[in-house]
Amino acid sequence: MPASTNSPNALILCLGGVGQWLVGACGAATARTGNLDALAAGGHLWMNCFVDALDRRQQWSGLWTGRHALQPPNDAAASQGSSLWQRLSAAGVSHCLITDDADVAGLAEQLGCREAIFVESPVAGDEPADDVAQCACMGVFLAAAELIQQRRHRAVYVHSRGLHSPWDAPMELRMAMTDPDDPPPPTGTLPPGEVVDYQPRWSGNLHGASGMDPDVIIGWNQVAAAQVQVLDRGVGLLRAAVEETGDPNWAWLIHSLGQIPLGEHGQLGSPLEWPYSEHLRALAILRPATALPCPRFHLGVCQLPSAGEWLLGQLGLPSPAGLAGQPAASSPVDGWLAAIHDTACGNEFIWARTPAWSLRSTPAGTELYAQPDDRWEVCNVADLQPQVVEAMQQAVSRFQQCLAGSVPQGDSPPEVLMNTMR
Repeated sequence: MPASTNSPNALILCLGGVGQWLVGACGAATARTGNLDALAAGGHLWMNCFVDALDRRQQWSGLWTGRHALQPPNDAAASQGSSLWQRLSAAGVSHCLITDDADVAGLAEQLGCREAIFVESPVAGDEPADDVAQCACMGVFLAAAELIQQRRHRAVYVHSRGLHSPWDAPMELRMAMTDPDDPPPPTGTLPPGEVVDYQPRWSGNLHGASGMDPDVIIGWNQVAAAQVQVLDRGVGLLRAAVEETGDPNWAWLIHSLGQIPLGEHGQLGSPLEWPYSEHLRALAILRPATALPCPRFHLGVCQLPSAGEWLLGQLGLPSPAGLAGQPAASSPVDGWLAAIHDTACGNEFIWARTPAWSLRSTPAGTELYAQPDDRWEVCNVADLQPQVVEAMQQAVSRFQQCLAGSVPQGDSPPEVLMNTMR
């Protein structure tokens, strides 16, 4: 069933590595993301949406199967015909994925995507591009815009590697992010991957073990903001393509799969996979076909594997049961919020989040942070709140049992984990 003015359509856009603090609609004061902001102005914004794993393949598999990364086997839904792609095919909904990542295209095909298009990006040079149109990331947006204009599909999934691609934003955009007294930002195009000695943002000391000048750290933040502005231009191409179809029945889902840290916890870029919120927090903007009169901000904790229910709902299709067998809510938006109250990630670690607390457990020890006040997770209060640590660990254990199917999901975690200090 091709795109039609009589049928709802959905455009899903993934911007790899793009964090909330690089998008104006999410509160970034220096961001210049007019197209993302325009979409967000008529939609829902989830401010506490998280991925459930650090491994990108697990992230994609969870997103497309609705299964948590800790729910083994992670790809079992595919063999049962219940991946997002298989449900779209079963309902006769024409769909496609277009991406600049060959691995993502391959995984989509494995999970039943009928048309997965890989767009190979040109090799970026060592210097910034002369113009936005020459940036390596723009190829997938141009190809996606052309595909949308053909009106062959009701569901179009566009994936850009985003900040995992070369940072080749033109020098003009980089300089526009600086203050008059700032030194020129870096001119390189390879995303940074440095480990620096972590200091809280308010300490005024970012000079780390790597010997990196704090001006360089700030400079790379400016380059990242400029690169997101380039990606926003790509979003503008998609908006224009949708408008040219003449079909008003397009809903948008814009998300990322975690973020690239820009100095938090000693990481500039992604040299290490650390279970902190700057790696796990996801951009999540839902713009219904009929725009809201004003943006609606959601502060509840949710996670991306529940997004498939929203997509099916926007296309007028019945959604499957929610995470761990929980019935889906009648409203696709409420259904996303109703997924679970805590998020866990794990291999050698566990990271869990409730409205009031964030727990990080590794072989080196346990850390506890009060939420939402300690957004940057810098003030460890595990020794001061042992009862909260115990309650969080019990909640994680029960959640793992729910995923294994040994116990029902049950009610919300204890109130001590839900009631914030505010």
